[in-house]
Amino acid sequence: MNDLVKYNENPRVLFIGGSGQLGSQLRSLKETNGNYNFPSSKVLDLTDTESISSYLENKKPDIIINAGAYTNVDKAEEEKELCNKINNIALYSLAKEAVKRNIGIIHISTDYVFGRNSSGPFHKQNEKNPNNYYGKTKALGEETLFTIHKESMIIRMASLFSVYKNNFVKNIFFNLLNKEEVKVITDQKISLTFAGDFSDNIDEIIEFYYSIIKNENNIDKIIHFVSPKYTDWFSVAEVIYDEIFLYDRNLIKAELIPIKMHEWVSKAQRSKDTRLRVDELELLGNNINLTNWEDAVRLVVKNLISEI
Repeated sequence: MNDLVKYNENPRVLFIGGSGQLGSQLRSLKETNGNYNFPSSKVLDLTDTESISSYLENKKPDIIINAGAYTNVDKAEEEKELCNKINNIALYSLAKEAVKRNIGIIHISTDYVFGRNSSGPFHKQNEKNPNNYYGKTKALGEETLFTIHKESMIIRMASLFSVYKNNFVKNIFFNLLNKEEVKVITDQKISLTFAGDFSDNIDEIIEFYYSIIKNENNIDKIIHFVSPKYTDWFSVAEVIYDEIFLYDRNLIKAELIPIKMHEWVSKAQRSKDTRLRVDELELLGNNINLTNWEDAVRLVVKNLISEI
């Protein structure tokens, strides 16, 4: 097993989940790079072992970056079987097929593996204790991966945002432009991940992967990839509001209304604190740089304004 994954200076990378935020951001930088593949779910179906096996045999990647996931937290409470199939069971097949072919795996996970009856900031070695079914399946998926693939790495992210797809920053931006009032929670402590940080640091992340996968302790193979500064949803909304206001105050049609978590109705339980503690020295020591969340939010808002 010590020779499962061998270092490759110029690895062939298979990115699963290419239509999501991370994939869209990374494709903007790497799609013309012949070493990167971004198959659709129709081409590579995570719920079909034969599809996984056939694709890996054909493309022969050196590393898989798995961002494929069932991410609708509320709907997961109703579609439990499908959620578990994608977030947990699929990792069993993916890991087994990767091991057969000496392929490395970098798996994207979430802050939702923490939070039930406990408070952050959470260290990567803290016990996982999810508060909803989505978090449960992601926690199980982590264990499944490490059990099957001894040279894999897990990157936990939180409240991902970018100019792509559906996310909190984009939703607040367009709601401020089109609604009369926007209600935002004030008392939930969070971390944020800017998708641009992942794509900008992808080469360094892969190098970091190669440097740690021989470690015996699985904790050493987990990264918390979030902005070092913590925040809350209302503070994020205020930054979005301010950035629009600075550009053209007449664009804003809505008022920001602060509310408490108990006033927000949702099918899935949320934790009041899912902050992830990031090891800045570890990341900086591997030339991985994370953007201050406020700067990243302002950058996304400026890009959204430019497209109006």
